Amino acid sequence: MMLFPSRQALRGLLVLLFTTAGALPARGQLASEPTFDLELADIYADFQPDKYIADVICVLYLTCNGSDPVMLRCQGNIHRLEVIGRNQQNLSWVYRPPYIHLDNLEAGQREVELHFRVRHDGYSPGGGTIATNLLDLGAGVFWYPRQNASDPHQVILNLETPADYEVSTNGTLQRDLPNNTRRIRTWIVSKPVAEGITLKTP
Repeated sequence: MMLFPSRQALRGLLVLLFTTAGALPARGQLASEPTFDLELADIYADFQPDKYIADVICVLYLTCNGSDPVMLRCQGNIHRLEVIGRNQQNLSWVYRPPYIHLDNLEAGQREVELHFRVRHDGYSPGGGTIATNLLDLGAGVFWYPRQNASDPHQVILNLETPADYEVSTNGTLQRDLPNNTRRIRTWIVSKPVAEGITLKTP
């Protein structure tokens, strides 16, 4: 015989859940609207398509109020993550895939630098592919850290790849130079867009 809880018991359980949720730290909440302003992402990325890997250095220029949670979404199989407050000492952060929580970011204009290696093989968390025959880093992949909620921002991307690796983006190409046996290209997204910069096979 299966027993079902009474309405009164269910009401009590809901009250308990809401009370407990209110006591949780801010990092447990996902924002549906921006809680800070991402103005610019300045990215250097070194792609190794034969290994499905990108080594990324990303500097984010943020404006926040010092009270709302600052949570960055970054997907893929991430290794060796480091987060540095460039104009704030002792920045506290926690990585809970796929979110990077900046716990004590002070109010005002802040610069946060992130270093990480990420694998995008089409099967890793968050999807996305960096392969010799396919590049698929669309708006939904969050291949570099940005806000979970819609937050239009500018992007500068310096991308290093094998010399013959073709890339199509929504940015404007500023330079395309040989770099030993490799190739470095710079794209700029000058008009802020919520999806940031997207990369795909031509």
